Amino acid sequence: MQLRSLPALLLSALAIIAADLAAEPIDFTFGIASGVLYVPFHQGETLRDGLEITTPFPDYVQNKSYSAQIVGLSSNERNEAFVALEGDRTLGFGSALTGADGTMEVGVFNEIRDRSYWAALSRSYMTIKNNTDEEIDFDFFYEIEAGELAVRGIRSDRTARARIEATIDYVLLTPNGGTYDETTGNLLHYFAGIEFDNFLTHSSNAIVTLKQRDTFNLVYGTEKLKGNFPLPTIPAYGQLTYYYDLFSTLNVQRFEIGGHARIGDPTDLVGGGSFRLVQASDAAVPEPSTMLLVSAGFIAALARHRKRNA
Repeated sequence: MQLRSLPALLLSALAIIAADLAAEPIDFTFGIASGVLYVPFHQGETLRDGLEITTPFPDYVQNKSYSAQIVGLSSNERNEAFVALEGDRTLGFGSALTGADGTMEVGVFNEIRDRSYWAALSRSYMTIKNNTDEEIDFDFFYEIEAGELAVRGIRSDRTARARIEATIDYVLLTPNGGTYDETTGNLLHYFAGIEFDNFLTHSSNAIVTLKQRDTFNLVYGTEKLKGNFPLPTIPAYGQLTYYYDLFSTLNVQRFEIGGHARIGDPTDLVGGGSFRLVQASDAAVPEPSTMLLVSAGFIAALARHRKRNA
C-alpha cells in the first residue's frame, strides 16, 4: 500500500514544486471606476459646506480606499457612468468612462442653466506586487485628451465655476522586519478652470487657449497633454499602488447661467486618453496608436529584475 502511494506522493510534491516555479515574479491588480454626481440648489437654499468646491478636489476624491471593478489588463471591459437631467440629455448631463485598455474621459454639461453642481469622475488604479528579491522599475506613459471649459450666459461675480483636473498619486510599501513602511506622494497634477470671478486658472503643464469671449460666452480649450515619468522603485518583496483620477466639475451659482467642463468627448463615450507601463531600462516614447495599457504578460516580460548599485 505504501509502495503504491509513493508515486502519488512524488507527483504531489512535483506539482507543488512546479506551482512554485510557475509563480509570477510580479503580481498585477488593475481596477477601474467611474461616477457622476448632480446636486440641484433650491431657491433660497443656503449652500452646504463643500458644494462650492473651493479646493482642487473634494475630500472623497482624496480617499483612495474606493471600490473598483477589477479587470484584466488590455481587456475590452469598460466602466461607464451617465446621468441626464430628467432623463433628457439636452437639459444637461454628466458622463464618465474608464476602460481596461487605458482610456479615460469625463464631462459635465448644464444646458438648462439651473443652479446646480455637476461632477464626473473617471478612476483607475494598479497594484504591482514584487515577489522577487530584487528591485524593479517601471516608467508610466500617459495621454490626457484635449478638453474644454465654458460658461454660457451673462456673467457677473460668483456666476459659475468650471474645472477639469487630473492627478496620479501613489502608495509604496517597503518591507521592514515583518511589517511595511508606507510612503505616499503625487506624480502628476494637471488642472484648468474658469473661476467664479470669470478668470482663468491652470497648472503649468496645461496649455489653455481662449476660444470665445463675448457677452454671453466664455470658452477655453485645453490641448492634449502627453508625457511620462518613472514610478517609484519597487523594493524586493515590496508593493506599489498608483491611483489615476480624471475629474470635471461645473458649479452654477446663478439661474440662466450654464456651461460645461470636459476632458475628451464624453458625448459619445468612445474613449479617449491612455496610459502605459514600460520597464524603465527599455522605456522609449511609444507612438500614439500604441498608447494602450499592455497585457500583464507583456509587462512581466519587460520587467526584468535588476539590483541597484550601492
